[in-house]
Amino acid sequence: MNDKLSEFSTIRCQHFPLCSGCLFQEHVHEPPAQKMLADFFKTIDPNLFIPLHYKEIVGWRTRAKLAVRGEMKCPQIGLFHFGTHDVVDIPDCPLHHRAINHALGVLKDTMVKAGIEPYVEEKKMGLLRYVQLAVERKSNRVQLVLVLNSETSNDKIAHFVKQLYMLGVWHSIWLNFQPRISNTIFGEKWLLCEGEEYLWENLAGISCCFHPACFCQAHLSLFDEMLQHINNFALKGKRVVEFYGGVGIIGLTLLKNSASLVCIEVNPFAKQCFEKTVGKMDKSLQEKVSFKAGLSENFLEFCDGAEVVVVDPPRKGLSRELREKLKSSTSLQQIIYISCGFAGFKRDSVDLIEAGWEVKHAAGYLLFPGSDHIEILCVFEKSG
Repeated sequence: MNDKLSEFSTIRCQHFPLCSGCLFQEHVHEPPAQKMLADFFKTIDPNLFIPLHYKEIVGWRTRAKLAVRGEMKCPQIGLFHFGTHDVVDIPDCPLHHRAINHALGVLKDTMVKAGIEPYVEEKKMGLLRYVQLAVERKSNRVQLVLVLNSETSNDKIAHFVKQLYMLGVWHSIWLNFQPRISNTIFGEKWLLCEGEEYLWENLAGISCCFHPACFCQAHLSLFDEMLQHINNFALKGKRVVEFYGGVGIIGLTLLKNSASLVCIEVNPFAKQCFEKTVGKMDKSLQEKVSFKAGLSENFLEFCDGAEVVVVDPPRKGLSRELREKLKSSTSLQQIIYISCGFAGFKRDSVDLIEAGWEVKHAAGYLLFPGSDHIEILCVFEKSG
């Protein structure tokens, strides 16, 4: 390996190996999962080449959810130590966008001055449980979510938020209320305290809208490249249905070259983001889209008549009901599958192939450098 590639593939972090954020520090562009992925596809087609796409390995993370623990005078904000709920404080994570590291310093200082108590998990006491930070790349401002061990706000919290926002770092500051004893980070109740309601990002030439409760990839530069690849492989002029659609980014990037788009997503905040994004698009495109709020299993009838289906399921993969519907569809010509869980993807792929689908293209994306995780893009088309 030449010096330039060695430098590019090495992460130097003072928190390794305590922090659970990374498994590797060297040769991060060659994770073991790459061989597992290649070996699986060889069982399908020995001649199928599976490229691994990657970009920056440091400074790429534009979105982070971090636990808040420690003491009032010395809060700790970071990730859990491997196998525990002890927080490893990571004030200068090399993977984080520089705006996140700066914002964490500002947040800690203000917490100490305002007397904000970190959450104490053993006693189920304290105020601030988690934070989410998301960077608006065009301004380097940060959308901040404070996850509180409380059902409501109060004067102390309101004063703390005002102090924070005056420092000029923030795109917006939200409160999320999570008083339940649960491993679920967010509660159901959200409150915008300061700043703009939505964060906007340009992806594949589209201005996309995000509420803090909605999923967004953290490695946006590589995700943008993936979107361009999807657009290259998608059949043109077809009726598209996107299941597990989130705020609809993938489907909307295909819209210009598609006959129509239906986006299906269960997150209750996704529809408003989808509609805001579509509202900035050309009128001729707006007339071709619709959004259905709910579980994918509740809208299986949209497979009938669809020619291209896009799926981006959770780690467990496709639901049995959707998988069976895809196998039985007579109109469907192409399935674009984006996977974040190899086991579920492997099961679904074998099932689809046995039902007469062929892999036309597959690639891996190192969206989390330092981990042994590869996101998969696979394009299936009907055999014959």
